[in-house]
Amino acid sequence: MLMCASLLMCGCVESYEYEAASLSGEGNAFIVGNAVTTLGFKPGDALTFSVTIQRPDSSEAGTVHLSTTSKIVTLPEGINFAKGEKSKTVTLSFQSQEATTDTVKISVAPADASNYGVTSATYILKHYKVRHVDYVSGWFEKTWNNLEILEAGNGNFSLSIPLNDANNNAFLPIEIVKHTDGKVFVRPQDVYASRSNKGDILMLRVVGNWTGDASRLYNDADIANASTYAGNYNANDDAFELNFAWYAPNYGWWGWNEEKLYFLD
Repeated sequence: MLMCASLLMCGCVESYEYEAASLSGEGNAFIVGNAVTTLGFKPGDALTFSVTIQRPDSSEAGTVHLSTTSKIVTLPEGINFAKGEKSKTVTLSFQSQEATTDTVKISVAPADASNYGVTSATYILKHYKVRHVDYVSGWFEKTWNNLEILEAGNGNFSLSIPLNDANNNAFLPIEIVKHTDGKVFVRPQDVYASRSNKGDILMLRVVGNWTGDASRLYNDADIANASTYAGNYNANDDAFELNFAWYAPNYGWWGWNEEKLYFLD
């Protein structure tokens, strides 16, 4: 199972958002964690994720029920708490096919929901299919053969470059999105730490740059206006033909180059 962030969970935590508490009832339970969590699962991984329930009042034993509209998740009949037990983490299983992404909302049942916390959370479950590409990189001046790329459905791909950065950490994966018209987009995202010519170690971001509209940009305000259009899918060659721009946010631009991904399967 992929672990893509410092938050160690049963999957790949790519992003999260915070929301105010949901004042949905007068019960005694809420969900602990982020409002939105993205998890990634490779073939062979257990298709499970964890939800933590907390009770403001643990003076008595009790049972908390969960609810969902999802048809792929199996919920327990109830979560039993002993007297004095304030928090409990439960593991939920789900069923999905490879190369799919499902969005699942888990809630504390209305009768059990507390006014003192968030009573629902959303989980984006990416069940990856492993594919392979030959990656010809103008930026790194290198070709990787038979490199793994993960497909998550709806045109979503995740590419991990097998290098370590200036801090000796593995590169973060590049998230690539192919639209139905064949256009490919890469949103601004952190990838690796690099040392500047001044000796500073900075996190570099990548953004799609097919039209050149992200060239020489590095301020967040300017990057926000870039199209993120990275290139196109060439059906004849079964390949992504792309151009990436690299920059350190609010510091400086590094450059841009053509990148090609030739699918092998």
